[in-house]
Parts: sequence; structure tokens; C-alpha cells
Amino acid sequence: MGPARARADVDVELRLERDARVPPASLVLVESVSGLGERRTPLDSRRGRYTLSGVRRGRYVFLDARAVLEDAFGLQRAEIPLAAPWTLLVYPRLVELDRLFSE
Repeated sequence: MGPARARADVDVELRLERDARVPPASLVLVESVSGLGERRTPLDSRRGRYTLSGVRRGRYVFLDARAVLEDAFGLQRAEIPLAAPWTLLVYPRLVELDRLFSE
């Protein structure tokens, strides 16, 4: 996969490594991204995926990332901080020109 380009879709794939044998009933990744706001992504027991659609060129910093786990009855809740920050760079679109100077 090449670099992220402006106005294109950026696919994000998440993988989770856990020590527990029994998966949680509910697992949600919560991320705070500069310029894009907060994103909540439900995960299955080991992976998740989402798409950032039509992202403009620029630098996006993932300021905060945490996994939120809950039991089936909503009685217990745990928030686990994840590695952050990390940065997504979105480059300008490249357009092929017919010639350098046209009238």
C-alpha cells in the first residue's frame, strides 16, 4: 500500500494482542484524532477495521487511544490506555498535466 493521498479513503486495520483466554463481551477502541474528532470502533476479539473517507491533505495526530472493555451485563468496565500518539500523513493528490505551460 502506498502513501495516503488527499480525498482518497484511508483503510485502518487494528490488531489486538491479549492475554485473557475469555474475550470480553464488548470491546471498543476509542481514538481522539486532531482535526477529525473522536472515533469509536467496535472490535471483535482480536481485530477491527474502519475507513477514513475523503481525508484532506495534512498531518493528523492520534492524541489518545484506549480500549474500553465491558461485561455482558454492563456491570464492569475497564479502560486500557494504548500506545499513542502516532501520526497519519496525507499527501496532496498528484495530477498528470498535459504539458507544463498551457494556454
